Amino acid sequence: MSDPNAPSPNLSEDDVRAMVRLVGDVAGVAGDLTVKRRTLANGLADLIDADRWIWSIFRRCEPDGNYMTMNWIHNFPEQDIARIAAAATDTKNPQPENAHVAAMQEAGQHFTRRRAQMVEDGPWYDDPHTKTYRQGWIDDCIFSIYPVEPETGVWSGIGLHRLWGRPAFSPRDARIAHIIAAEVAWLHHEAVPQDRGDGTQHLAPRLRPVLVMLMVGRTRKSIAHDLGLSIHTVGDYIKDIYTHFGVSGRVDLMHRFMSGDGGDVG
Repeated sequence: MSDPNAPSPNLSEDDVRAMVRLVGDVAGVAGDLTVKRRTLANGLADLIDADRWIWSIFRRCEPDGNYMTMNWIHNFPEQDIARIAAAATDTKNPQPENAHVAAMQEAGQHFTRRRAQMVEDGPWYDDPHTKTYRQGWIDDCIFSIYPVEPETGVWSGIGLHRLWGRPAFSPRDARIAHIIAAEVAWLHHEAVPQDRGDGTQHLAPRLRPVLVMLMVGRTRKSIAHDLGLSIHTVGDYIKDIYTHFGVSGRVDLMHRFMSGDGGDVG
């Protein structure tokens, strides 16, 4: 394996032109904040040949490596949502890279890391989380983590992934991801929910996967099927979620988490 700490090469003129074009396209694209974020993530994935991506706003990782997402978009197929939700909320087997992310956040600065820089091959493939949630599915990754409000623990992160068995990301890929994420600071800041995730942080663990699936538009029936729960139980969980956040239904819940404080409309 190549040295994960080796300096990344200079980017080519073609890379630079492509990045400038992408950032300019995002700034001028018609649509709301989610459309702009999705346009940028899709374009970035094309530039570095990533198969999947997730863009999330989350509370700072704790020393044990756990964190909670409060707002996310992605390009994973619908059938993968339950797996993502379970992986993101498993407190017994946290993602092996999370401890590294938590340590890097201490500096309060934007950083980008490839998987090899965060976790070496041996510990990565031996980790229970990798074996349970990633084996045969997704493998190598890059995370570009941006400090939105480090003093209150709010961060924005873009995770880029390649499917299992594909080559690892290169230093060139990480440099492109880092530069582009740095050039769209407004997209990071405008996506923050009004409550800064305080409500989500204290949500009961059993409710978190249901919340994640509600936020991406899944029905009660599909949530029950994917999580192995009865529709009655899912209905009770959804009521608990609405009560917890003081909303009357899904529309109010979506507005609370995805509209923020109006900063995206001037």
